[in-house]
Amino acid sequence: MFKRIKKRYLVLVVFLILILAFILSIYVRPPHVEDQSTLELQVVKVSENEFHFNNSWLKKKEDGLYEMYITGSDFERGVAIGKLSEDLIAFQEEAFIKGIEKLVPSPSYLNVLKYIVAWKNRLLQNHISEELQREIYGISFFASDKYDYVGPKFQRKLYYHAAHDIGHTVQNMGLIGCSAFSVNGPASADGKMLVGRNFDFYVGDDFAKNKILFFMNPEKGIPFTSYSWPGFIGVVSGMNKEGISVSLNAGPPVLPSNSKVPVSILAREILQYAHNLEEAIQIAESKDIFVSESFLVASAKDNKSIIIEKSPESMSIIPIDNGRLVCTNHFQSAELKNLETNIEFKAASSTMHRFDRLNKLLDKFEPLDLNEAVSILRDWENNEQLQCGIGNEISINQMLAHHSILFQPQENKMWISAGMNPMDRFIHYDLDDIFDEQKPDSDTLNVTSSAWLKSKEKNDYLSFKKLYQNLENKIAGASVLNSKDFEELISLNPNHYKSYLLAGQYFETKEDCENVIYFLSQAKDKRIPWKSDKDKIQELLENCNK
Repeated sequence: MFKRIKKRYLVLVVFLILILAFILSIYVRPPHVEDQSTLELQVVKVSENEFHFNNSWLKKKEDGLYEMYITGSDFERGVAIGKLSEDLIAFQEEAFIKGIEKLVPSPSYLNVLKYIVAWKNRLLQNHISEELQREIYGISFFASDKYDYVGPKFQRKLYYHAAHDIGHTVQNMGLIGCSAFSVNGPASADGKMLVGRNFDFYVGDDFAKNKILFFMNPEKGIPFTSYSWPGFIGVVSGMNKEGISVSLNAGPPVLPSNSKVPVSILAREILQYAHNLEEAIQIAESKDIFVSESFLVASAKDNKSIIIEKSPESMSIIPIDNGRLVCTNHFQSAELKNLETNIEFKAASSTMHRFDRLNKLLDKFEPLDLNEAVSILRDWENNEQLQCGIGNEISINQMLAHHSILFQPQENKMWISAGMNPMDRFIHYDLDDIFDEQKPDSDTLNVTSSAWLKSKEKNDYLSFKKLYQNLENKIAGASVLNSKDFEELISLNPNHYKSYLLAGQYFETKEDCENVIYFLSQAKDKRIPWKSDKDKIQELLENCNK
């Protein structure tokens, strides 16, 4: 009897030790910072829309845009970001968590997923430089207590910098679908480089509500600007004072194994330390990443741009051809284009549709000027015989871009979208003015908003988004709907396939084949970006026809 109890006790002790070992293995220890005196400094309110801290500042513009100038050592920069934008960071984290909860509505599965992500990312710290860890650590002091259940503040702030990478694995949820291009020489109106991109990373409207244009003047390296969201120090779109611009485009989705360098951190290191394309390539070669990514990099000193295609196993360079580069979400190089994952993704997604559309528009406008480049980023109508509807992922402008941006690296100039999509105005910035004089934008060089913003189409589209969400919620809540509910939705955006698909899926659960066939037979005639949706429509129709 005693031996049996002793044996059970021993098993319990071993089990508890294993649990403790697991917890310790996923715990991320903050970096050591001996001098934390910056934490004691106070923010100075200059006006209702301007705040200063140490030698850094934050200015609130209209349309949810914030300008932030950050300087100092790594930890000081992080503290400045945290102090100046504490409320914005809290709002951003809440929007991010709510977006994830919408994608994964099961609380129990989310709880399990939290530990899976923590286990997968347990070595992430080893792949982020001490400098950037200290910057993130400085920010983490101002993280909200509300989400401590997700993880310790520094740990979760570190993990958030891999969110773009994690989004690669769920691209068929529409999180990522970016489009970009670069022209120079004969393809450019003035012969100089012009780079444009839509960053279609979507985690809900609230996540894109507040945008921050960082002007980062680090103690070491090159001053640079980056356009993203509060509390994020990685780079998804940016340019440095040496005329290097970088934009990220997700590659074919693969399931990550072990943590490596997040792609936004790699892009940050390129901007902070690369003076030319050779140095950008060297930095990219020196880092291992755990997803597939295309980096569109332009260089003023080289007077050309390249695409760095990088997978967890290899890397390839695509040079500019006849003054033009086009980048969506598939690999193009001879070394990587025949990967099975790349071939499958091209066939299953919208990447080739957007790639071909970009080339058609560049053919139409060549040689390209700034206003024509803006019109490309705003393109949604798609002049094919069958239109795709507003907000379709098959379009260059999917009406959900976190931001759009244009670079002129040789002039150190850039234009950023101010609102929720490229239809809003583009605001001009000059990096030389910013870092030499901390001078704001010049209104005379801004690009005006599209007339679409005052159109009936825009109002219908906003109503469409709201009603679509409402119907999804009603379906999830087991409400009883009828065909008129879906007819109203369709009338607001008649060429978008998703309304018909939503109706067909609902009536399939009600075993109402008449309505399934009615709605899905119309969906088949629409432009559908995802093969999985085409297959689903076909499957539901076949089941009913049986």
